[in-house]
Amino acid sequence: MKKINKTTIFGAALAFALCGCVVSSDNKSLIYDIETVKVYESPAAEKPGHNAWPAVFVDKDGGVCVVFQQIVGDLSEKPSYNFRLQADKYTIKRICVRAEKGSTKFEKIWEAKMQSAHSFFIPVPTAAPDGKMLAMCLPSSGEEFKKFPEKSIVIVESDDYGKTLKVRSNIVVDGIDLYPNDIRYIGKRLYLASYDGKGAAHLFYSDDDGKTWSKPLEIVRAHDNQTFHEPTFCETSNGGLIVLLRTHRMDIPRHNGINYRKVYINKNADGTLAIVPGDEAISNSFYFDEQGKCQLSPIYETPFGFRGRPFVQKGKDDTIIFVAPGHFMAFSKDDGKTWFSGEFDFNIERVKITDSFGTKPFNWNAETTLTPLPDGRYYYSYFIGSDYPFPAPCDMYIGGTFFRIRGDK
Repeated sequence: MKKINKTTIFGAALAFALCGCVVSSDNKSLIYDIETVKVYESPAAEKPGHNAWPAVFVDKDGGVCVVFQQIVGDLSEKPSYNFRLQADKYTIKRICVRAEKGSTKFEKIWEAKMQSAHSFFIPVPTAAPDGKMLAMCLPSSGEEFKKFPEKSIVIVESDDYGKTLKVRSNIVVDGIDLYPNDIRYIGKRLYLASYDGKGAAHLFYSDDDGKTWSKPLEIVRAHDNQTFHEPTFCETSNGGLIVLLRTHRMDIPRHNGINYRKVYINKNADGTLAIVPGDEAISNSFYFDEQGKCQLSPIYETPFGFRGRPFVQKGKDDTIIFVAPGHFMAFSKDDGKTWFSGEFDFNIERVKITDSFGTKPFNWNAETTLTPLPDGRYYYSYFIGSDYPFPAPCDMYIGGTFFRIRGDK
């Protein structure tokens, strides 16, 4: 594990609302006590190593655990997307590293061979009340799961940091393809969000720690030239949920024309859930431009194109934190109505990537997630390097940044 920097980032922030931008006069630092580390990079004999898709959870002792996938082999011909399709030409492992509570130093604690890539712990596991780790898997992630329907969700538990897994439940819905994207507790209830790959997204909940699940609540379906993917959610101040989804245009190739959609969900007195009326409207699609301003986006794509999977986290003072690839972060103190935003580089170490424009330093981060820690810090997780649609080869590494947020109690 390599330490990269420890610094403080000051007020490069703008406040904005969905109907337009309002410049904030608050120049205090949003983020401080920052330490960026290189969590894992491939040893020399395995370079270039495709280390990607980190999944983070806090164990019962307060340690930070990162489980990720490493692919080693001939990476020169195909973008990393193709590694998910066949494993015969590559060596695929899942590796777990851990930092003790309060530490930023990661040590490898286990590794295991995988059957196929990009099908394990997507994207963040959660801790159950009994201390076990709960995670979502696709049936393709291991031989022991292939007995389950192909496009279903396997819920697994582990008490050894994910090295050995036991199936807790399997979610199957007739007529709906399920791709898991987010799982977490809000109070005593466990929620899970999925999407079908065709434009719709669904929410499930469990009141018995993931043993049985509710019927799916449709969050949104494809409409008006838009499809919706990779839903992430957190609690709002009234006890409901806010869901953010990645939006694609239907008239252009995938991974282009990306923006984001927000949907609010109320929790009724009897525990059932209901979409807030009007949240299916096109006016709730938006994107963040290069200056961090939030813009309405009923039709057009973001000006920067590919931005990637969103992730949202509730802070300790009701701040909602939204992260997306490319070092983007946005902060809201009013349940997502207005935001403070910016791009925070954190002095993340660059790698060299060669594309049609030549070889250049590159530190775009992907699969970004944010995990609150017991000591009041946050752990910002990502990988650096070449992912679809960027070309291989590139020596990709797992990175992470520890920090605190101004105003947290």
